[in-house]
Amino acid sequence: RRTLYELSLRKTGKNFNMKIKVGVFFGGRSVEHEVSIISAIQAINAIDKEQYSVIPIYITKQGVWYTGEPLLNLANYQEMDKLLAKCHKILLPVNAGEPLLLNYPIRLFKKHVINQIDVAFPVFHGTHGEDGAIQGLFELINLPYVGCDVLSSAVGMNKIAMKQMLKA
Repeated sequence: RRTLYELSLRKTGKNFNMKIKVGVFFGGRSVEHEVSIISAIQAINAIDKEQYSVIPIYITKQGVWYTGEPLLNLANYQEMDKLLAKCHKILLPVNAGEPLLLNYPIRLFKKHVINQIDVAFPVFHGTHGEDGAIQGLFELINLPYVGCDVLSSAVGMNKIAMKQMLKA
């Protein structure tokens, strides 16, 4: 995995004034969806905005991905339809060679690329995020991420596998 220092060198070359773009991924198809939203907002508020540019990436319970400034305000989540109407529906292509956030659906006369991220910060609770699934996606598309790798996350969520590993 690349370090944040290596990312800053790759991204900026000799210009160290550019911020690293951190995509904070949260929500997801989990029974702990709401807890993930609260944790993500807390994490976003704790990130040093002098060094990092934060891009919220919210995944609905149905698995639809969104980004946008309104996702940064916890109060907006009380009316989900209004919140999502103010945000961009996105997709993260797996074969682009770089982690781009694209407008979805892609249309002929609409801006395709909304943003690009340098590192992923997954803030999920439960299945499809905390269990190694999202980490596997990040590794598949060669997107650096913070936290545990796929195996650590998967074993950590599976009590039987964890007990067997600890016993061994």
